[in-house]
Amino acid sequence: MYINRIKNIIKRRKITQKELSELIKTSERSLGLNLKKGDMKVSTLIKISDVLEVPVKYFFEEEENYQKLEDPSVEYLKKEKENEEIKFLKTQIELKDGQIKFLQSLIKK
Repeated sequence: MYINRIKNIIKRRKITQKELSELIKTSERSLGLNLKKGDMKVSTLIKISDVLEVPVKYFFEEEENYQKLEDPSVEYLKKEKENEEIKFLKTQIELKDGQIKFLQSLIKK
């Protein structure tokens, strides 16, 4: 299953196997054999997921989870950005809460 996902995503992004092999720092022959055999090391799969900017689980999840996505990395990146924004907003709230407590302590004096 994951081999087809790799092939599909590099095809959609117009990345050649040679380009992908260079990006993950392996030989084109080695990557080609892995894709042909349908077998590769986990470390290679992690490198590919990093380069393609998709979570490793994308290669193993059921197809229906990604049918609506034209490019799963776009959705993944949106979620990552949303998570970063949520963390930032929580920090801002904590800072404001601290300022409010400080001002309240001044009023009580």
